[in-house]
Amino acid sequence: MPKLYGRVESNNSISARGSHNTFHDDEISGYLQLFAVMVVPDYDPSTGASNLDYLEIVVEDRPILFPMKCDKEHNMCPFFTLSGFPLRKEEQLFFVPDVKIEKGKEFAIRFRASDSDVTRTYYVRPFGLLYTADEIRDRFGIEPEDWEKQEGGLSQEGEKVMPWIKYGFNQEATQLGRWYEVEDVSERVHADTELTLLAIGCVPHPNQSDLRVADLHDNAVAFEYPLKTEGLQTGAHINECPVGKAEDLRPPFFLPEPIRPTFSDDYMRIQIRDNGSSQIPANGSFVWVKCVQRISG
Repeated sequence: MPKLYGRVESNNSISARGSHNTFHDDEISGYLQLFAVMVVPDYDPSTGASNLDYLEIVVEDRPILFPMKCDKEHNMCPFFTLSGFPLRKEEQLFFVPDVKIEKGKEFAIRFRASDSDVTRTYYVRPFGLLYTADEIRDRFGIEPEDWEKQEGGLSQEGEKVMPWIKYGFNQEATQLGRWYEVEDVSERVHADTELTLLAIGCVPHPNQSDLRVADLHDNAVAFEYPLKTEGLQTGAHINECPVGKAEDLRPPFFLPEPIRPTFSDDYMRIQIRDNGSSQIPANGSFVWVKCVQRISG
């Protein structure tokens, strides 16, 4: 029977712009199927300050995937995975496909501080399963040396299938009433690649009104109407794709399977729009997207 991988680790000190391997295994004791990483950010209740910036998944001292934001206001890795919510598989598991790492490799979760020192405690826990060599053969019908060659593995041959999870802020102020493309989560997808959008989340600015997905030709896709992402102002607030608050356990907006757009030889545009009367200032809106990426061999 496989074993549950991971343990809660904590830390309360990182110098400004420094880093700390808060979770670290010199050698993974089995063949790891990593589903998620969960974080409780640092938080000063008197000021609301959170001085964590982001985390990295590190294998053999090399970051894999993209960094993940993990401060109190923009926490991509909340502790909802084990909370018992009636979620679908892809909502429970942060990595789709799950990440596969061979036995014996060094594994770490590295945290980065913002421009200020981290001085309050934060917590992290990876969540996965550990298999023995015999269990790999019995359960998956493969040899252990082929573990990382499967979907989500770090040594895939031919077609490569990996989770693609990214975040970004609007780099410039919006123009009143016009769609603004959030640069870091919009992606030019080449002909040898497919990017399937599974989920989208946003922490909107108070002046924000909507969010949508568009293609190369700036045509809206997947949704009949844009998602409402109104920020807090004059008591009104509606956000159809909530994510980011450390104490908010709701998952982001997961697209129903029939409408999940796949982009290839195309452009995936993630766009936000202000309310038409006040701009969203630069770095005012936080957006993250969760995709599956397939690259032809």
